Amino acid sequence: MKDIFGLGKLSANSLEVINLVYPDVAQPGLKKVGQSLETVLELCNTILLPLKLVNSNANVFFNHHMEKYRKKMEDIPEEELTVVHPSIGLKILDELLTVTNEDISDLFINLLTSASTKSGARYAHPSFVEVIKNLSEDEAKIIIDVFYQGEIVKYVYLIKQDPQYGDVPLNDKINNISKLTSLIFEENSQFYMENLMKLGIIEDTSVYLLDDIDEFISLEALLEDKKEIYENLIKEAQDKGEHKNLYIDHGYGRYILNSYGESFINSVTSKSIR
Repeated sequence: MKDIFGLGKLSANSLEVINLVYPDVAQPGLKKVGQSLETVLELCNTILLPLKLVNSNANVFFNHHMEKYRKKMEDIPEEELTVVHPSIGLKILDELLTVTNEDISDLFINLLTSASTKSGARYAHPSFVEVIKNLSEDEAKIIIDVFYQGEIVKYVYLIKQDPQYGDVPLNDKINNISKLTSLIFEENSQFYMENLMKLGIIEDTSVYLLDDIDEFISLEALLEDKKEIYENLIKEAQDKGEHKNLYIDHGYGRYILNSYGESFINSVTSKSIR
């Protein structure tokens, strides 16, 4: 075993991974990589990392991602470095073997970088790995282009106003995500909101600002055809003397980051949320 990083003796496991990923041990930032991943590399056999790296495809993906991590570590001051906890580091390294989407891999790399710093480690929670694993490519874009930028996702939906039975939502919500970012599957934007809520990083609130009324009204236009269909059905019933006080109205709401989501954003983006 040789003292590559000036940090003391590294184990054979650590050296094997380092040599597979970084053949040039003189690269800038590599000493910082070794310092922060010291414990993780010692335990890399627990996820069979050296064996998995024998696969050429896995090696290409992993090396590409780890090179981005090395470059990020170049900019971190020595005094800010800390040792990554294996509970998060091992999970991230395992994911980096197979992830191919750049947006999602960037979330993993930023999370690993956060866990490598004294100021970022307090945000970096192992559960965030599972959150990223359950994001689609579009949802990763929403995280980066919308919530990280401090944008608010607004939505409109139709309500059946019934004095006897109360308000009843009639359809899926229509939101403004298409105005905030470009998605592969724009028609799934509402499903994406449901998944982000399920993952615990955003919440649905009916609280909104009066300054946003114009944007809500513009979204109402997207529901005009459905509103007309419901109003025609109500008119037919009222012509028969039924549901005299029934009518269709619009409901407004917003999707916002909760405290868990703010910590997540702080960990998986290059800077704190704006």
